[in-house]
Amino acid sequence: MGHDTYRVLVFDDDEALGEMLREYLSISCNCVVDVVSTEQDFWPRLSSTRYDILFLDYQLRETTGLAILSQMKDHNNMPPTVMMTGQGNEKVAAQAIQDGAIDYLTKGEYAFTELPGLIERAVRLRRVQETMRSSSEKIRYQSMLLDNLRDAVVVWGADGIITYWNEAAADLYNLRADQMVGKPVDTHFFPLFSTPVLWKGLPPDENLQAERQFETPHRGTLWISSVISPLVDREGQVSGYMDVSRDITTAKLIEQVLQTRLEGERLLASLSSDFIQTPESVAHPKFSHALEAISTFIQANQGILFLNENDILESRAYFPALELSLDRPLHILPLDEFPWLRPLLLHRQIAILPTGNIPGLASILGHKKSRGSIVLLPLTAQGQNYGLLLFHLPAHLPGWENNFGNVLITFSRILLGTLLQIRANQKLKASEERYRAIVEDYQTEMICHFQDDGVLTFVNEACCHYFQTNRWQLIGRNFLEKILEEDRPAVRALITSLTREQPAARSIHRALNSQGEVCWHEWSIRRIDDSSNSLVEYQAVGRDITDRKKMEAEVQMAHQQVAEAARLASVGRLAASVAHQISNPLTTIIAEGQILRQSLDKTDPAYESAEAIEQAGWRAQQVIDVLLKFSEASKDEWEGLPIQETIRQAALLASAQVLADHLRLEMSLPEEPLFVWGNRQQLIDLWLNFFLGIPSLYKKDQEKSLYLEVSGPTHSCITVKISMQGLILTEDERIALFEPKMIPTSLPAGTGMELTICREILRRHNGQVQVSGTDHATVIEIFLPEGE
Repeated sequence: MGHDTYRVLVFDDDEALGEMLREYLSISCNCVVDVVSTEQDFWPRLSSTRYDILFLDYQLRETTGLAILSQMKDHNNMPPTVMMTGQGNEKVAAQAIQDGAIDYLTKGEYAFTELPGLIERAVRLRRVQETMRSSSEKIRYQSMLLDNLRDAVVVWGADGIITYWNEAAADLYNLRADQMVGKPVDTHFFPLFSTPVLWKGLPPDENLQAERQFETPHRGTLWISSVISPLVDREGQVSGYMDVSRDITTAKLIEQVLQTRLEGERLLASLSSDFIQTPESVAHPKFSHALEAISTFIQANQGILFLNENDILESRAYFPALELSLDRPLHILPLDEFPWLRPLLLHRQIAILPTGNIPGLASILGHKKSRGSIVLLPLTAQGQNYGLLLFHLPAHLPGWENNFGNVLITFSRILLGTLLQIRANQKLKASEERYRAIVEDYQTEMICHFQDDGVLTFVNEACCHYFQTNRWQLIGRNFLEKILEEDRPAVRALITSLTREQPAARSIHRALNSQGEVCWHEWSIRRIDDSSNSLVEYQAVGRDITDRKKMEAEVQMAHQQVAEAARLASVGRLAASVAHQISNPLTTIIAEGQILRQSLDKTDPAYESAEAIEQAGWRAQQVIDVLLKFSEASKDEWEGLPIQETIRQAALLASAQVLADHLRLEMSLPEEPLFVWGNRQQLIDLWLNFFLGIPSLYKKDQEKSLYLEVSGPTHSCITVKISMQGLILTEDERIALFEPKMIPTSLPAGTGMELTICREILRRHNGQVQVSGTDHATVIEIFLPEGE
């Protein structure tokens, strides 16, 4: 459900039902569920834990759910409660709702799939209750602070003449005591207020409390809280009156702000409940209803919801409501025509712009006069924009953003969450359709399960039909049995390499069909683990690709020509780099170095420098020799070759380009030769294309680091592990890693064909390749059959 873990308490004397609820909510909603069956266990649990929702059974062994619900009213930690009963009873349901339950369920008449939405609604209700409780506590605290302020005191006699005016009154009303004492209260004091004060005839034992507005020339309208009390002499007669007043303007403003916030929270809670699990079919009518409610609340006379469709903002919901087709939006805002909108859409902040400053947008929206303001709020998540909320305010409203900003931002997040939910549901539906299509396709393919030792535990009908036998003659035999003996080590190594992090791989190998003929198979093999990450078995889905292989054989010559062309292109690039190192004066450098060395005594400090110059010249000559040998036409000779030697020769040829690409290359090669069966020139081409193709996978200014390690033999295979540090690829990118890339020729390196050539060379050598990823690197593992 995409939320934090919720705490659920179930109080039901039917322990079987309680456990069933626990299991369902734990799996489907990721909830932590506690189940109690007695009142003795219930109250300690409720007191010690904050629960998001309580499912309470009506008919209990020792009491009833209504009795429990009644006692919970005095409990400070009362969670939203859902009453459950085995028999529908409208009277019980009405009493439960009246006592504070949020819903009433009849056992056997509701589906468990309704519970996630009910839990979401309860959690949101609890949050609103906590917010309202917090706001009320704030109001009481602020009232206490106001009670400590110094009060203004005015006293007048029974004849209505003012007899006392203190300093606080002078400060509050901006009138000195000498201006007011001795004056009639009805003509000089009470006319200061907007409403008349009926103080005459007030009984001796009563007070007159009122809140009045007082207009000041410099401070505007003030709110005054006043308490008028009669002054009684010893005989019990009223001798005068005292008015104790204080300025409560700040409290009034705070009260208005808090009231606005409470109303906004109630509105948001209502809207949020409407959008829980919203189907796409009813989303747009709900958007229009919510837009009307929020526009009215924030005092806007126009509201529009835009959705971002390929950098074009299209209006989808309106206030005032319009009778329009959702397929033909009234307002369209291409971002290319409104470039100033782009930076605003990248942030989740409110922008308030005068209408006169954006005439192009204002005219599209129908505001021809430069009045009011436009409020913009992007619907953006994780750097991606999904739409825009737009409101028009008819006039400048002081304090508008303080009063309504948080409500509007929360509303935008509710809309954004709903949009993301709808899009996720769309992707899930498409994924389910693809999955069903795949499953249906697999029904025509061979499917089997086998254990770690290769023993088959399951085969489908397609598998039996292919091998022309029945299921029981195949189960118990080894999965590798039908694979050609020369290909078994590579397949076994591939299966062994599967892990929990990299559970699936593909194998293409030769096998024997029911007639004993050699054919080609393609198998997708997946490792299946249990909840403790221990191997249970392997699942394999395969098909006969012999016809495809025959077609590949027919175009093999074309592949060879592509490989040869790419190799020659690599030679050309390498030759240019080598030319930069040695240039034409190489012969002169070697000769002059020799003459200089011979003319110096060995004890001369310059002797070592002359000798180094000569050695560098010969080294350059060695590079040229290897390059010329590499440039020779490839010979179709296969032999047992030490794999370390082919890697070193390729590294030597690529050294200049490696430096030019700023690639840090490290190799770990065993001293003892490890032999593979193959073509020398093609294997050098293999490593050379890896060295030349890998730098193009990194970003332009990213640090490039490659670590190559050779190990084995394992299961009759030599393993070459290439770790590309700092290169993080997605699963789709790893799958397509060896596909051709159309890279522009303006780039400094790479033709886009290097890794594709590597795949073709590995295929010729009956090798296997597997690509995996970690948090810090992408790893390519190559398995080549061991040679002699």
